[in-house]
Amino acid sequence: TIISTLVLVSILLVTNIFAAVLALRLSVIRPLSKVEEAVTQSDDKKMEKVAWASEDEIGSVIKSYNSMVDVVNESRTVMFDSIEFASLIQNSIVHSEPIEGWDYDVVWKPRDIVSGDLYFWAETEDELVLVVVDCTGHGVPGSILSAISRTIFSNIDLFKCKPGEILTEVNKKVLELFSKGND
Repeated sequence: TIISTLVLVSILLVTNIFAAVLALRLSVIRPLSKVEEAVTQSDDKKMEKVAWASEDEIGSVIKSYNSMVDVVNESRTVMFDSIEFASLIQNSIVHSEPIEGWDYDVVWKPRDIVSGDLYFWAETEDELVLVVVDCTGHGVPGSILSAISRTIFSNIDLFKCKPGEILTEVNKKVLELFSKGND
């Protein structure tokens, strides 16, 4: 009877362990793998929701995750729409008028949607000044610095100043502009 009792207890123990592992797999591991799968399928522009209908703690966590996905996706849409519009603005100020008498190609490929790089030129009948600007930073911060730099360069008489004087003036104006925020 002792042996049959030990065998019965062992069978019950193994059955309980198997049932616990199965329950853990169904109630925790499976839903968490669904979340992992949704995260893996997400890209830079849209996160994926998880389809799950249980009303237990895991279901509550997944419901919270899905609510977060809605907020993140809405924020990303607003952000990407804004950056795309900034790209249109930046592309409109990049010089595209041809220089008369010159045969050339311009390759301007921002690393990000918008860029800290900028080029433009000014010309008179006898002179041409080409300005190529590579502002510190990429993306939105770099594009803002480029727009500021473009404005500053536009307010300097590029034909009456030497290159070193032009750069000194641009540096001075940029420092003045940014020092105002530190008052």
